[in-house]
Amino acid sequence: MPASSSVPSPMGLSLDRRAPGSLPPVRRLAVLPLAATVTLAGCTAPPKNTAEDFKGEQAKVAKVVEDFAAATRKRDQQSICSRFLSTRSRVLVTRTQRKPCADALPDLIAAADARELDVEAVTIDGRRATAKVVVPDAEKDDRATLSLVNERGWKLDLTR
Repeated sequence: MPASSSVPSPMGLSLDRRAPGSLPPVRRLAVLPLAATVTLAGCTAPPKNTAEDFKGEQAKVAKVVEDFAAATRKRDQQSICSRFLSTRSRVLVTRTQRKPCADALPDLIAAADARELDVEAVTIDGRRATAKVVVPDAEKDDRATLSLVNERGWKLDLTR
C-alpha cells in the first residue's frame, strides 16, 4: 500500500489510510518551520559571535539564536526543547510528531549542515522579536527570519 491513500467508506466519506508512522500532510507542514530553523541553526564552522554586534535586548536575542545554533551543532535536543523553544513551539512539535519534543528532533537535527550562521538584524516589538540570519555560502547565501517570544527569556517561536 502507498504511504497515503484515500479509501471510500460505506457512508461515502473518504478515509485516509497511511502507512504506520507516516504523518498526514498537515502534520508534515506544521514541522517545516522547525526543520528550516534547525537546518539553519546547525550551520557553523567556526562560529562567529555576532551577538557582540548588538546592545541590550537585541544582544540577548542574538545570543539566544547563537546558543540555539550551538545546541543544534552538539545535537543536544533536550536543551533545544527546554531552553530554546517557546512553550507553544514545544506543544506544536509534540502534537505534530506524537512524541515528546526531544524525541522528535533527532531526524531534523541530522539534516543540519556545517556552515556559519550570522545574525544580521534584530527587531523587538514588546514581547516579540525577529532575528534576520544569514548562512554564508560561496554560491548563494541562505537567509531566514526567525521569530522569538519573551517567556522570561527569549525563545524561538515556530508558530509564527
